[in-house]
Amino acid sequence: MNDKKNIKTLNKALTPEISEKINKKLAKKHFHYEKEGELFSFDYMIQILPETKKMISIGDLYEYNFISVTIFNLNDMFKKLFGMVKNSLDENNGVYNVTEYVERLHLFEMRNKIHSFLKMININRFIIKQYLVYSSELEIEEPRIEENFIKPINEGMIDRLAVRTVVKDIVTIVKQKQEGTFYLPEDINDELEYSLTNKNISFSVELTLQFNDLIGGFGVNGAYSHGDDTIELVIEYNPNTIEQQLYDLIGEVNEVLTHEMVHLNQNYKGELRYPDLDDGPLEYYTRKHEIPAQYYGFKRLSKLRKLPLEDVVREWFRTHKKTHKLKPEEEEIVIDKILNYRA
Repeated sequence: MNDKKNIKTLNKALTPEISEKINKKLAKKHFHYEKEGELFSFDYMIQILPETKKMISIGDLYEYNFISVTIFNLNDMFKKLFGMVKNSLDENNGVYNVTEYVERLHLFEMRNKIHSFLKMININRFIIKQYLVYSSELEIEEPRIEENFIKPINEGMIDRLAVRTVVKDIVTIVKQKQEGTFYLPEDINDELEYSLTNKNISFSVELTLQFNDLIGGFGVNGAYSHGDDTIELVIEYNPNTIEQQLYDLIGEVNEVLTHEMVHLNQNYKGELRYPDLDDGPLEYYTRKHEIPAQYYGFKRLSKLRKLPLEDVVREWFRTHKKTHKLKPEEEEIVIDKILNYRA
């Protein structure tokens, strides 16, 4: 008997267009796993992959969507587990595939939660294809208090997912080549604020784009407004050359945005100090809250460009002399403090 004759019309999976729309929403939906009696805790997010798989169920042919699960904010025990097997993991551009080891842990509650949530948004047929973790999540940093600085901020507090989401939204606006002021995320997806992962902290971004046909490059300036938790970014660029400079612009936006998000975290921890109006450039750039912000901003940029931290720091101070207005000997003082922060 030919089984194919009994198979009904193919029940198709989500179209790429619908998957993309759902993924935009899923990118802002984060889950937390923590169970009494277990040693592991972490956050995770889910995304729909473009691949699908056809399977027969009770005589009908169904097309299943593949799902990817990214885990982050791992506790130290989970980091140590993956650290021990790191050499055996598949790695691609700083992302490790940890599917084999996550499945061995039999985290049924997490799988059930994923199934329940996806079914709630009418995604009924799917297969969890992979569990991923970024290499930076496996770094264990020992806390240390230095005499001259406030308590260091753990890099995990610089919400990389939030940074990536905001940068993506900013690039979307920049590519439209429209001058003016934009309020994010509202002008992108009708949401009023961005939220930090697993924290009751929300913020918005006020983006001002200014055209300048006379410059060959671009300029990015940022500030954090603690009164309304708004990160203000001003980007001046030549709309005729921005396509060729988009890679460099994305890097600098990452650096500035990370810098200001450090101040956002500092403010909620009661660690943010505001400069005196009489402060000179050296006093400003060596303030206790500025050194961590500069360090983490430059560190993110160095990772994106795969360059040594010192090269990135020195290049910024060389190309931004009009911004920092430091004397050569003062530059060295600031650079030394940044490079030795938490070293």
